Amino acid sequence: MSRNGITNQPAISRPMTRSLTRSLPIAGLILLALVSGSLPVRGQAQTLERQQVSDHVWMFSGRGGNVGAVVTDEGVIVIDTQYSDSAAGIIEQVRAITDQPIRYIINTHVHGDHVGGNAILQAEADIIAHRKTFERMSASGADVAALPRIVFDGEMTFRLGGNEIHLLQGGRAHTDTDVAVWLPGDNVLITGDLLFNRMTPYVDTGRGAHTAGWISFIDTLVRLGNGETKVVPGHGELGNLNDLSAMGRYLQAVRDIVQSAHAAGKSKEDILALTLSDLGDEFAEWEGNRIGMALAAAYAELIGG
Repeated sequence: MSRNGITNQPAISRPMTRSLTRSLPIAGLILLALVSGSLPVRGQAQTLERQQVSDHVWMFSGRGGNVGAVVTDEGVIVIDTQYSDSAAGIIEQVRAITDQPIRYIINTHVHGDHVGGNAILQAEADIIAHRKTFERMSASGADVAALPRIVFDGEMTFRLGGNEIHLLQGGRAHTDTDVAVWLPGDNVLITGDLLFNRMTPYVDTGRGAHTAGWISFIDTLVRLGNGETKVVPGHGELGNLNDLSAMGRYLQAVRDIVQSAHAAGKSKEDILALTLSDLGDEFAEWEGNRIGMALAAAYAELIGG
């Protein structure tokens, strides 16, 4: 453990695109937890709802990806920022729980429904993200005010108010920017879009998605917890490790059916036309109609072309 309370960080830097406007009391960094009642609070243009997950952790849900909040006696950590018109609602939700200031914000990955409120919320606190998220946001021309100010490679561990938070990055998965947030003291895992709970997931091959890598990352995360672990997904209802494992089984089922169909002489067109019902009963009731994205990704990985 270093003097500043951060461990396991091969490289942490502040991008030179912008200087810090406040000091960073890192010796105390840790993620905020979302602890709620289920009361809606209206933001600028949409209503968010909050749900208590554990003693320190809350989940806010609305139009975009789910938002996490870790509340400590030294401040709050917010995980993801939805859209710009969600930012005021996120701040109001935090204020409804605690008078502690927002100390840090974490981006789980690059997608706009998870980083869209960055520019507004970064007026409250510095944003932390994996280097890949910073690089992809920069390359897309994101406003400098929205770019994460604290960037890390590999993994990172923080402490704030006696709470320990681990930021884990598993390589290519839903994208190549994904970070999961593990809160061992609360037995809570915040996954970002590594989990679409009981939904067919968005597979963003344009930003590095890889089904085999995604399965591997899920396997790693499942081993962190136990039967009591709560999982805050990127989309969908609060879940558990069984739900996260089901996402891994879905991706494996897609890979298996692509391989078996190809071995049986099916054409690429026929394989990409497979439907959710072809995977069996476990996924028949899942929401969304995005199996084509997973089929195309698995086909490219396994067959090529």
